[in-house]
Amino acid sequence: MGWVKWVYQSLMFLSVWGAVVAGMVATRHDSQFGVAAGAGVPFSTLLLTGLYPALVIWFLYSLVMQIVHPRLSRVNASRLRVYRSDPSCHCETTLTLTPERVRFQCSEECFTQSGWNTYDHWVESKSILLLVTRSGARRIVNLNELSEGKREELREILMAALPKR
Repeated sequence: MGWVKWVYQSLMFLSVWGAVVAGMVATRHDSQFGVAAGAGVPFSTLLLTGLYPALVIWFLYSLVMQIVHPRLSRVNASRLRVYRSDPSCHCETTLTLTPERVRFQCSEECFTQSGWNTYDHWVESKSILLLVTRSGARRIVNLNELSEGKREELREILMAALPKR
């Protein structure tokens, strides 16, 4: 995965450098003749003068990524550790939809229940259904084990309660 980060940072550097050089050529203008002054400037001069600001920007970007990225990975590792250690995240979940509410139940003592006003919309793909809450959280429903009749019934209930996106 390290090479992907390196390629991404290299592409970012090249695009910043290209923007700096293009900006230098576009902003230099000889008002006496009405032509761009960069047209007669050798490429090596543009390369060197455009390289310094791009290197500074790339260095600052790398510095920020070195500070921010480890914090994000620690947060994700913490969430993953909680997910792996919580047995309620690994049990079979039953979804119950009624015209009034949605209920996700893992066991007798472990369930969540809410009204349709908690959800914003739903999205369906070939094998999963996403229920998206107003806060942006997503509940994933696996559709692989449902027959086509059950899928149609599920769609009808969802279309009556929420918009599809």
